[in-house]
Amino acid sequence: MRITAKLLEAHDACESQVVLFRKTFPRGTKVTLAAIAKARKVGLSVEWIAELLPPPARKAYHEATASARKAYNEAIAPALVA
Repeated sequence: MRITAKLLEAHDACESQVVLFRKTFPRGTKVTLAAIAKARKVGLSVEWIAELLPPPARKAYHEATASARKAYNEAIAPALVA
């Protein structure tokens, strides 16, 4: 899969993320581990990309990350209440 600034805009990415994406990947990028690492390093949000995966892969991603997501939500719950 190839990610471009136009794809981000089509999926309503916030302007600051689109600007940062263009600066980091002027011609777009294929989704690779190296590209994801580079994106994270510069502050791009990458978790949403799973929503663009085909349904079986998206389901597998959500199943694989469910326990981590639950633990995270439980860990931040006290801060949200405060």
